[in-house]
Amino acid sequence: MTRPNDQLKSSKNWHRWGKYRLIFLGIAVLFLALIAWQLYASLRTAQSSAITNTRNLALLLESRLNTEFQVAERTVASLVEEIPPEAMRSEMAGQYRPQISRWLKSRVQNISSASALRFVDANGNWLYSSVDNDPPMNVADRPYFQQLKSDSASTTIFSDVSVGRVSGRVLMWVAKPVHDREGSFLGAAVTSIDLTSLHEQFHNLELGKDGAVTLRRLDSGALVVRYPGAIEVDNKPAPDLPIRQAILKGGPHGVIKTTSPVDGVQRLYGYRRVGTFPFYSVVGIAENDYLAEWRRDSSFLLIGALLFLATLAVAESRRNGSEIKLRDSEQRFRNLIDRNNAAILQIDPAGGHILDANASACDFYGWSHAQMCGKTLQDINALNPEQVAAECTTAATENRNYLIFAHRLANGETRTVEIHSTPISMGNRSLLILIVYDITERMRDAKQLASLTLDQKAILDSHIVGIFKARDRKFVWTNAAFAEMLGYTKEELIGQSTRVLYPSDQAHADFGDVAYPTIHESEIFRSEIQLQRKNGSLGWYEISGGLLSPGNEESIWGLVDITKRKQMEDQVRQLAFYDTLTELPNRRLLNDRLSQAMVASKRSDHYGALMFLDLDNFKPLNDVHGHLAGDLLLIEVASRLKSCVREMDTLARFGGDEFVVLLSELTRDRVESTTQAEIVAEKIQETLSSPYLLQLTRDGMGVSRTAEHRCTASIGVAMFVGQETTAQEVLKWADLAMYEAKENGRNSIRFYGAGRPKNPAC
Repeated sequence: MTRPNDQLKSSKNWHRWGKYRLIFLGIAVLFLALIAWQLYASLRTAQSSAITNTRNLALLLESRLNTEFQVAERTVASLVEEIPPEAMRSEMAGQYRPQISRWLKSRVQNISSASALRFVDANGNWLYSSVDNDPPMNVADRPYFQQLKSDSASTTIFSDVSVGRVSGRVLMWVAKPVHDREGSFLGAAVTSIDLTSLHEQFHNLELGKDGAVTLRRLDSGALVVRYPGAIEVDNKPAPDLPIRQAILKGGPHGVIKTTSPVDGVQRLYGYRRVGTFPFYSVVGIAENDYLAEWRRDSSFLLIGALLFLATLAVAESRRNGSEIKLRDSEQRFRNLIDRNNAAILQIDPAGGHILDANASACDFYGWSHAQMCGKTLQDINALNPEQVAAECTTAATENRNYLIFAHRLANGETRTVEIHSTPISMGNRSLLILIVYDITERMRDAKQLASLTLDQKAILDSHIVGIFKARDRKFVWTNAAFAEMLGYTKEELIGQSTRVLYPSDQAHADFGDVAYPTIHESEIFRSEIQLQRKNGSLGWYEISGGLLSPGNEESIWGLVDITKRKQMEDQVRQLAFYDTLTELPNRRLLNDRLSQAMVASKRSDHYGALMFLDLDNFKPLNDVHGHLAGDLLLIEVASRLKSCVREMDTLARFGGDEFVVLLSELTRDRVESTTQAEIVAEKIQETLSSPYLLQLTRDGMGVSRTAEHRCTASIGVAMFVGQETTAQEVLKWADLAMYEAKENGRNSIRFYGAGRPKNPAC
């Protein structure tokens, strides 16, 4: 029978133990709540970081693709602008092929992913190519060519994916139609974008194990190229894709979480429309990849929490002095460690011997439990004692609660590990519990991120692209390249108004009126602009910019100096339309201006006049003094002619010693207009008849001498109004009148159809 005192004592012990259990339970609940809050906060941080990373990678990819497509589009557009219409006719190809082939070779280097530039005629036959010995080919059956030929409103076309008939590579064609002045289809300028090159660019993006990069058409959703996966020719429409619908309904860029219809993987996708082109690019990071580090950290926190609670349980068991409970607690602790996915080692701190290792540790290192327990930390650590000591000092300096070592595995491989150490007591022994995390991939990712950061810094500090930030049209930051290309230092520009770069207040205002409404719509503004350098000289620049973020008045702009390209284009235009000796318009440009003058005459009902001049007594000068003297005379004739006409009139060298003067916008009265033309012709006759003093140099001796020569001109004049006839017919009239002037003693003026019988041949 139990005594009352014994019962009272037992009751007190029970209440005391119950109170300790409640305290222990309260501490456990509070601690686990803190752990849960920390896990939730770190999860939100990981998700936010993944969204930012995905958005930045999508922006970087879109910028690369947009640049590639812009260069291709501008190249074919410039080819169309500069090709002479007559060169697009098959019968003229032999005459133009050497010159145009050299021209195409010089231009193809501007497109990194293009292998060739070509022109095709109206029947789809290749006319000109930047590739030597390019085999004959016909593309009349290609859909893009058929669309260009059938639809007169078509501009630049980016074709569906196809296989090149010559290269055998998977390509996307970029083509722009060539029309004559009447709008008739003459053919097209064509280049291609090699999708293998884009596939390699996608491969270079580090997106984790299950990441994906895709380029699709915006109009149909059809796949262009995707990584991972082989490059395929698959132009099947996919209009119901979630990301395409998001772009059409919500805007040109964003981030969305969805499951891929291709491989069924759930990813966080950053998407952007590629500039103004009919494409959109997508960068996807799998949830398993961007939450991997969070899951490792969560495992550590949970293990730490369980270890803490287990330690409290052990301490409570020891306080009660129960050896059996202590052994049970140690066994539960052992089971907890064994079932944990993290590698856990039990270490003797005195000599570094491994006393125990859980199954995860044995799997990670590749040794059996018995082999693990026969080793020391130094056996698995690839660092020597000096390096170990240095890492411990670094961790203490950086106030880190973990160490980073290189550990050897059984197969000889070395992995980077993160060691978290916790001291515990087992009975009367002090031990260390080491939790080992394999961070090899994480360290690699960190290096890649650092490399990406350096790449971004290199872009900002590039000496090719000038970059600046502006707020209220004042400079707040520039890179060195921008300041240098305009002749300033960065310090000179910071705080200044952007007006300093424009040749006039009006130019500054006009640019703002066009550019800022565009960027305030969260779009990218792109254009070509002429700016003034510090020394007052003008240069041409390709500019693009946008707001740094919606609602932010700070904008960022990039400039590329295209002055040399513009100068080259001017030189090509000069060679195509101007006489190299006299710098007057040549026959091609004269024909164009005569056609324009006749159209203007029809609109205004004003007469125009065309004068055909042939120099008298020109051949004897060449025979006596050589062709140099003839060239000097022609240059002087061109100079004198300029002084005889208005700025709005056209002077042209027709060939040899023949010149043409085009007088436009005279009056509505034929007699009055004829009188005005006669006055100009008489002025020209008088001016050209003055003696010429030509400075010649004797060959090989450098001795100058002067040759005096007298030269007159026979002038034929044809009047025209509206488009009553063709430009070629008006030239023929003036030519016939000039020959009549020659036959009547030269140095005279004759008007077509005046003072002589009608000639049926006219």
